[in-house]
Amino acid sequence: MPKLFVQTKTEPHLSTICVGASVEDAAAVCKENGYSKVGVVFSKNTEGIAGRAIAALRKANVLSEKICIDDCEKSKGVENATSLLLKMKLAGLDRHSAVVAVGGGVLGDVSAYAASTYMRGIPIVQVPTTLLAMVDSSVGGKTGVNLDGKNMVGTFHPADAVIIDFSTLESLPADEYRQGIAEIAKAACIGDEKLFSLLESDAQKIVKRDPQTLCAAVEAALKVKAKIVERDPKESVLNPSESSRMLLNFGHSFAHAIESESGYSVRHGDAVAMGMVAAANASSKVSGLAKSDVERVKKLLLSLGLPTAVSQNPEKLLLRMKSDKKNRAGEITLVLLKSIGRPQIMRNVPDSIVLDALKAASP
Repeated sequence: MPKLFVQTKTEPHLSTICVGASVEDAAAVCKENGYSKVGVVFSKNTEGIAGRAIAALRKANVLSEKICIDDCEKSKGVENATSLLLKMKLAGLDRHSAVVAVGGGVLGDVSAYAASTYMRGIPIVQVPTTLLAMVDSSVGGKTGVNLDGKNMVGTFHPADAVIIDFSTLESLPADEYRQGIAEIAKAACIGDEKLFSLLESDAQKIVKRDPQTLCAAVEAALKVKAKIVERDPKESVLNPSESSRMLLNFGHSFAHAIESESGYSVRHGDAVAMGMVAAANASSKVSGLAKSDVERVKKLLLSLGLPTAVSQNPEKLLLRMKSDKKNRAGEITLVLLKSIGRPQIMRNVPDSIVLDALKAASP
């Protein structure tokens, strides 16, 4: 499979995203950038994949140290990040060192946050091993750890490179793989009608992990994100415009409430899928999204094996949504659709619209 490159220009940083590369390519990046030593961060689940990167680093004569951390959602806290920082120090990483993060979204976020603060910031190379991490958390520079709430502490720290190797998905459980499909669908909704049509026509190929179809979908989704991140790398909050990075949050205001209300028993991608249905319902009320497009969104998600029904109490979800960090003075801000591929940011969305959207998404 040929390597496809997507560059995310976030001044003064340039990230290179290699789609269809191999894990071993991380060593070439480290060699080229001249890092003094590399801390390879992995979990028990990704130790084998990390071993490939470590072997390649040794072959390239790049000094490296193994660093194992926990990677479950409950480990995505300040405590785990602090523990990682101590391990980085004990590993002898210095101001000219780098981190190579081999794992899913939680590991990548914790590693990137630690790298961004260690000695006031050292580089990171991301090697995402889940589809969700490939199309979402590894790209764009956001880092975050939980502190009495999801991603309440974080920085902006783009990776020097993101190495996307589809072979790492071979053993990924179906329910984990599904989480990434939701983010690809989100990218289609907010920025690429052609990708939306591709997903409609080739949904089963995506579900069955057809390499060529998956590669095309991932590349298209990353280009949507790269375009938005390039225009607004640090998510302007004072005067968000139609080019705001906030557009990437389509479905997420609902999703974060759904995740929190479930005690995080509902996975992120599943919650995003439910949230997109609710957001599409709200879009038909205030943004002019055609009813036929609302049905297209719902039908697409179902064809991709994603849940679309919100079974939780709408009033409780509304209360959680009011504390979302995208809001201002308690007024709800949502990313909605004017049509497929044409998003907009809507401030001060009435509670009644939110409740109706959630009720319309009920089973």
